[in-house]
Amino acid sequence: MDYFAKLHSGPSFGHVMGHAHYQQTARAREFAITLTHTPPRLKGKTVAVTVAGQRMGTLVVSRNGRSHKRWATDRGQVVVHVMIGERVTVHAPNHKRIVTEFLRER
Repeated sequence: MDYFAKLHSGPSFGHVMGHAHYQQTARAREFAITLTHTPPRLKGKTVAVTVAGQRMGTLVVSRNGRSHKRWATDRGQVVVHVMIGERVTVHAPNHKRIVTEFLRER
């Protein structure tokens, strides 16, 4: 399975862009997320990533407003099982939604 989501910004974060990619094979699962154009107030902050209603983990926004993280079961990390239509959401430390979108087939 190979799913993708082009993430759309929430009302408080108008210019943030991003994408998420989920891949599952018989032996492993992998989830990766990238954010760009993050506003200066989030630089250096830790944001929370939620997939299918379950917290996947956190990532730190860099000084240049970008962030990327990859979780993979073959590296011993926990990756939730997802299906088409599951929501990917990233929340700021104050719990406001930064970006969100539903997974779809690539």
